[in-house]
Amino acid sequence: MTVPYNRDVASATSWASIRILLRWRGSIWKSVFPELTMWMIIYYSLFFSFYFTNYANSLKFHNTTSSNAKGSILDDVPFIAVCRNYATDFSVPLVMLLSFFTTKAFERWQYIFNNLAYAENLALTVNAFIKGSDRITQLARQTIMRQAILAQVLVYRDVSISVRKRFPSIESLVEADMLKQDELRLLENSFNPYNVFSTPFCWITTLLTKLKQDGNITGEPTFVSVFTEVKDFRKKLETVYNYDCVPIPLAYPQIVSVAVRIHCIVTIIGGLFIFSKTESIWKLNSAFGLVQGPEFLIYLAWLKVAEILANPLGEDDDDLELNHIIDRNNFISRCIVESHDHCPLLEETDQSAHPKYDEHVQNLGGASHRLQGSAVGSKVDVGRMVEVEPTRKPLLKKRQCFKSISNLLGKELNNDNSSTLSIIDHGEIGSTSNIHGGVFCVEVPSLYDSRSLRTLTDEEMDARFTDRISKTSSLYDISPPSDLSVRHLSSSIDVSKPMRM
Repeated sequence: MTVPYNRDVASATSWASIRILLRWRGSIWKSVFPELTMWMIIYYSLFFSFYFTNYANSLKFHNTTSSNAKGSILDDVPFIAVCRNYATDFSVPLVMLLSFFTTKAFERWQYIFNNLAYAENLALTVNAFIKGSDRITQLARQTIMRQAILAQVLVYRDVSISVRKRFPSIESLVEADMLKQDELRLLENSFNPYNVFSTPFCWITTLLTKLKQDGNITGEPTFVSVFTEVKDFRKKLETVYNYDCVPIPLAYPQIVSVAVRIHCIVTIIGGLFIFSKTESIWKLNSAFGLVQGPEFLIYLAWLKVAEILANPLGEDDDDLELNHIIDRNNFISRCIVESHDHCPLLEETDQSAHPKYDEHVQNLGGASHRLQGSAVGSKVDVGRMVEVEPTRKPLLKKRQCFKSISNLLGKELNNDNSSTLSIIDHGEIGSTSNIHGGVFCVEVPSLYDSRSLRTLTDEEMDARFTDRISKTSSLYDISPPSDLSVRHLSSSIDVSKPMRM
C-alpha cells in the first residue's frame, strides 16, 4: 500500500511540488481532513453561539494595553485570557514533543524496513553450494526455499493485519501451496506456544545436514556459508517480530496526542475574540479559520505522520507491502533454484570506448555527464620540471676539532680541510674540550636560528656575533676560551666521544 511518487519529482520543478500537493492517497489532506473539519465545526459552533446571543457586542474595552481593564471580555470571562496566553506559551514545548516523537518513530520505521527479509541471497547461496542435478537434490533446494518463505509468512501473519486477512488460518497456507499436509501435521504436534516460525528453520537445518552427509554440500566452509545465510534470514524475521511486539512506550504517544488536542482546545477558546483598535471593543474572531487553521493543519499532520511511522506494518496507505514481499520472494526464489547448473554460452564481448544510447534519447550520458573530480579542467601554470633539494633537519649546534689552539683565540682559520678532523653533534653550546694529540675541539652554533629554524642573514650574523667571529672563517665560536681546556690540553680524550661540561 506504499504510495509511489518518485516519478512526479524526477525533476525539481515548481510543477513537481504542485503535483505532490495535489495527490490524495497517502497525503496529509486525507489523514488530517476529518479531524481538522471537526475542530473547525467546534470553533464556529461557539462563534455563532456568541454571535446570536449578542454577548460580545455589549462588551466594551477602551484600554488596549491592560488586560484587566473594566468592562472587557477578559474581565467577564477570565478563562479566555488564560487560554490566549497558554496557546502562545505552549507552542515551543509542543514542537519539541512532536520532534522527538517523530524522530523515534522514523528510526523504528527505518530499522524495520532494513530488516525486511528478501530471499535472493539465500536462494543464490543454496543454488551455488548444494550440488546435484538429480530429482531428489532439486526437490531439496525447492523445499529449503519454500520452508524459509513459510517461516516468513508465519511471522508476517502475527505482525500485519493485511497478511492475516490473506492467510486467516494455518490451513489456508496449505491451500496456497506454501505448506504441505505432512508439515501441517508436524506444526500442529509441535506444541510451540511462542514462535511457531522457528519450526521451519529446524526442518531446514536438518535437511542441510543430510545433504552434507550425502555429499551434496562439499566441505565445512560451504556448509557454514549456507547455514549463515539461513541464520541471517531468520534474524531479520525475528527483528521485525520483536519490533512489533515491543512498541514505543505507551505513555509517549499518549502525552503527544493529548498535548496536541489540548493545544487545539485552548487555541479555539483563546481565539474566539479579537480586539478591534478602530472600534476599541473586543469582537468575535471570524477569521479564525484563515489564521489558526494552518497552525492546526501543521500540528495535526505532524502528529499523523508520527503515528503512521510508528507502525509501518498496518493498513495505512503508506504502510509496507508485506504481501508483495511474500509473493516476490516465493517467485524469485523458485526461479533461482530451478536455474541450477544453467548458464548462457560464452561469447566475445565488444569492449567499445563509446557508450551507446537510443537514438530518440538525448543528453542522458556521455562525456558531458560523466563523474569527474572538481579539479579537472582548472587552469594552472605549466613550467619545466626541476629537481628540488630535499628538506634536511638543521644542525642547531655542531662541534669542530682543529690542531691549533690559536684558532680558539679568534684568529682567522683557513679553509684547509686537513685541519678539520670531525664534526660531532653536541648538546651544549660554548663548551670546550681538548683531545689527545694536541687537537683542540670547540662547539659552535649553526647558521640556523634555534627558534624559527631558518637561516640567519648577514645582518643577523653581524648583530649576534660582532667582534667575536670572522665571517670568512669556517668556525663561529660564541664562547670565550675555557681555562679548563687550556690547562688540560695534553689530557687524553677519545675523539669519538664528545665531553660534556
